[in-house]
Amino acid sequence: LDPQTSIFPKLQRWPGSNESGETLMVERSASSALFLNPLRYQADAALTLQRPLDEVGLVSAEALRGKLGLFTGHDYRGTAVLAYAGSVPGTPWTLIAKLDESEAFADLTRLTRLTAGVVSVFLAAAALLAGLWWRGEIHRYSGERLRLQLKEATARRRFEVLARQAHDVIVLVDAD
Repeated sequence: LDPQTSIFPKLQRWPGSNESGETLMVERSASSALFLNPLRYQADAALTLQRPLDEVGLVSAEALRGKLGLFTGHDYRGTAVLAYAGSVPGTPWTLIAKLDESEAFADLTRLTRLTAGVVSVFLAAAALLAGLWWRGEIHRYSGERLRLQLKEATARRRFEVLARQAHDVIVLVDAD
């Protein structure tokens, strides 16, 4: 089979409308990861692009060192990606499906921002309601204090009038 017509076109197709998604086929070549297929962002990479196996975080190197399944790292462009790697049985090849993290988490980021906006509006409304309630409590307290001051002033005036007008002795015998 000619890989240019049978395998590579299938690897280059990506389901959905992702702009950064691509499938890589790599194999170990001495101390490097050799890219076997044309890449979305580097078409002439098939069988020529190699990256060192000891490069930390490079998804192709990580996969060839045995890290299979879902993980994060960076691709041959240096872009942060979400990747899934699996070995191809009966071959020395490893297949990696990857998607830029910014694209993979775009919906989650949008939802997080929307949620943060709703929460901040809710908190602002709650703070406004708490402020209005507090203002009402202050006015109620101030009104009650004013009412007590007026009652005290009235009682003081009556006592003063009584004290000035009383010509007889007033004795308190019992509090009742």
